[in-house]
Amino acid sequence: MKKKSNRANAQLNLFLTDADSDTQGSEKKTGNAFSFDLLDALQAPVITSNQMWADTIPERLLKNLPIERIIAYKKGEQMATYLECSIYLYTASFEAPMTHEWADITCHVSCKVLEDLFGEDRWDLVNAPKVLDDYRTSKLNELRRQIYTKRRELLKKRSKK
Repeated sequence: MKKKSNRANAQLNLFLTDADSDTQGSEKKTGNAFSFDLLDALQAPVITSNQMWADTIPERLLKNLPIERIIAYKKGEQMATYLECSIYLYTASFEAPMTHEWADITCHVSCKVLEDLFGEDRWDLVNAPKVLDDYRTSKLNELRRQIYTKRRELLKKRSKK
């Protein structure tokens, strides 16, 4: 007997793109929307702060990206994964020094990714906060929404060609 997945209705927010709006008001997705979500998880571009640093992204992170996106899709998340944020912040760190707030966010996200994906405990080594305060959490969630939106916009443009 197949178990049906309970997927919560997407909530309206300011960061929804046209690609996301077709999920509003219905738990079931059309074939096109499901196909786009699958394509998004498997083939969407990796969003970086600057393409100049894209070739320095560790291969083990890139290999895990599709499965992390699929897991986020199955959870009904409409934000970038922590892995995607880690990659983005990694490339941003080469551009200019980060503020203390963004350094905390970067260390937190990186340590979470290393722990969740590879079982590596680096929290004490880099003195990373295990829990972010409300301000840093809101900044991280804003970044996650922005990466997700940009990723889907680029994929939509690429798929129209």
